[in-house]
Amino acid sequence: MKNFIKRYPGLILLSFISILVCVLNFVPNTFLSGWDTIHPEFDFKEYFGRVFSIWQQHQGLGAVASQAHASELPRLLIYFPFSFFVPIESLRYLYFFLCLLIGPVGVYFFVKEIVKSNISFTSREVVAFVCGLFYLLNLTTLQQFFVPLEMFATHYATLPYLFLFATKYLLNLDKKHLFYFVITN
Repeated sequence: MKNFIKRYPGLILLSFISILVCVLNFVPNTFLSGWDTIHPEFDFKEYFGRVFSIWQQHQGLGAVASQAHASELPRLLIYFPFSFFVPIESLRYLYFFLCLLIGPVGVYFFVKEIVKSNISFTSREVVAFVCGLFYLLNLTTLQQFFVPLEMFATHYATLPYLFLFATKYLLNLDKKHLFYFVITN
């Protein structure tokens, strides 16, 4: 633990600030509703059926599933196990708060990867912390989480990791493969 604190002080502080933002925004005994009022936690069996359905009977007079209901499956696989331990009204809060925590952590690691060899450890830690903090506290984050929609929160949480893994992949290509990659694309 001591080694982890020495190695990632910015990450610990960033996580603490993210958790503080989550705690200050949690309203107990309320349901978090956003753009839509589709709450899978009310009836998982019915919602799992909707995920695999082409025709959405519950929308007006019925409609074709134009909102990519099948893409909800990964989120449901997170909601369902947590429903055994977390009160039903807190499930959606938990998902959004996890996204709010995971996104800045991804930015932190992405920035540390980018500035890996250019500056000292202390400077790299400060830069990664400030970038993660900016990602957490900017106005776009407020806009995405003020009236929440799962796809925006998921995008917020996963985008830094997409950048991180793409950067790691491109940095680990040797020059022969990189030349081939540039020529063929």
